[in-house]
Parts: sequence; structure tokens; C-alpha cells
Amino acid sequence: MHRPEVMSMLLGIIAFPFILRDDKIKWFVAIPFACIMCAIHPANAILLGAGILATKDLLVRPNKVFLYTYLSVIILFGYLLTYYGDAPYLSTLKARITSGNQIPAIKHFLMVSGTTLIALAIAKRKIWTVTFALNFAVLLLLCILLGPFYYYIFLFIPFILSPKQAKGKWTSIALSVALLFNVGTNVIHKYAISIENKSYAYTASNIITKLERFELQDSSKNIYINQHIGLPIYANYAQAKMIMVDHSANEFYIFFPPKSGDIAFFSNRQNAQLFKAYLGNKYDLATSKILELENPVRGNLTLQSLYQNRLDSLGLFTLTIE
Repeated sequence: MHRPEVMSMLLGIIAFPFILRDDKIKWFVAIPFACIMCAIHPANAILLGAGILATKDLLVRPNKVFLYTYLSVIILFGYLLTYYGDAPYLSTLKARITSGNQIPAIKHFLMVSGTTLIALAIAKRKIWTVTFALNFAVLLLLCILLGPFYYYIFLFIPFILSPKQAKGKWTSIALSVALLFNVGTNVIHKYAISIENKSYAYTASNIITKLERFELQDSSKNIYINQHIGLPIYANYAQAKMIMVDHSANEFYIFFPPKSGDIAFFSNRQNAQLFKAYLGNKYDLATSKILELENPVRGNLTLQSLYQNRLDSLGLFTLTIE
């Protein structure tokens, strides 16, 4: 639940018949919808809009204006209105564009979702024309530009929304293979790692319970916590502030400046130590000793490593800014 892409896709699928009718954009619906989606997540809004328009070959048409340019301007305007002054959002986007991590992101997406994408492309092969190929290429380029592998999920949009479907042996084979693959990765894999590493689930439950029972004594203090374990805190306290860590640069994105008395929670000691050093270097702030609230356990085996490597260990650690 800490990623909004699936929710964004569902909202786009619901809104699709109201946004596009007879291959024409209904701007009185599209504009407010774009602003709402932008407020949820700007990058999602851009890629969702591109996916919807690519379905009707409206991203690129020979000898015609790129209609998507106008929608992009609206989305950008909404983005600036919503997040004006919060430099970390813009710096994150710049870092992703210039990081050179696009190829690894594509490989990761193809590894976990390539089977599904290929199956949908085969099942909806009747929509493949030169114009659609150009539109799909633009959608792909936008995914590459914006960065992370989870944004590539919007490549599914044209195949999901298009009513054209090719029946026959190849469609049946492709969809069957995709179904079996997804059952294996999303059902069998999850049960297998739960059996192999029972303590991980118990620890996760204990962490949730402890965070739900946490009581903040001073309403003026902030609570810094990442989105992976933060839902109980976000639900209970308006003072909860999300932090994001960039391990490649050993840097945190903090959207509200920390001050003395603020508290931070982490699911592993490494991030707690990194945050401690970051506060000292960037803000000249000292912190308390890192406290271990939940004994860490080893992470689950990962499918992408063919069960050779594990996720980060899972525990609960806290520190107070002094």
C-alpha cells in the first residue's frame, strides 16, 4: 500500500470512458481529473495520461499536433501548485533522470512483469499498427525518463483499455503462461518464504503493534518514519513525516526540517546509523543512542536472486534528535 501506482491505474480505468469519447478528449473531465491525479502523485499522473491517450493513438498522430503536450502542461501546472517550494521533489526527479539506472530498471520490470506484458500484447495484437507502435514507444520513453521500475506498470494501460482482442491458440498459450507465472510469483512464492522464515512475519506483526501503541507526549514534535512501516504512525499522528533514503548517495530526503526533540523510527540499524550521520553532517544536529525496540530477524529470500540472497533484516530502531 505504500506505492500508489495500482490505485492510479484503477482510477484511470474507471475515468477512461468519461475522459475519451469518440477518440476526442473531454477536457471538462480531463482537466480536473489530471489535477486530482497530480495531487496524488505527479509522475503517476503523467504516465497514466500518456497510457490513456496511447490507447486511442492520441499521443502521436501523423501530421497532427501532439495533444499530450497540452495535458502535460496542465499536469505540470498542478504539480507546481501542489508542491511549490519543496525542492526535494524536483531534485528526486532530476536525480532519477540523470542517474543512468534506466537499463537496470527495465530489466527488473521485465523480470517480474515481462511475461504479463507480452501476454497482453499478444492477446491484444489487433491494436498493433504503425501509429500505435509510435504511441507505445512514446509511453515507454516517458517511463524510461521518469525512472523507477514500478512506473513501467503503466505500459499495461493501452492493452487493458483496448476492447480489441485476438482469440486463438497463441492468445490462450500466452495468457496461460502469464497466469501460471503470476500464481507462482505472487501466491506460491509468498507461502514458500513464509514457511521458510516464520519469524519474519511475527516480527512484522510485532512492529505494527508497537507503532500502533506508540504515544507521543509532545504535540510539537515530529515523527520521522519511512513509508514501509509508517502506516500506523501516519494514521494516528498528523506530526508523522515521511523520509526517503537514497542508498546510492547515502542521503535522505526530508521534507520538513528536523529539530530538537523529534523522533525517528527505522526497520534496520543501518538506516538508523546513516540517518544519524546525515543529521550531523547536514544539519549539525546530535542524536541520542540508537535504541533497539524489536530484535531484528533475517530478511526473506528473494525470487529475483533465485533464492540466493535475502531482503534487508527486519527490526525496529529509534533515535531522538537532541
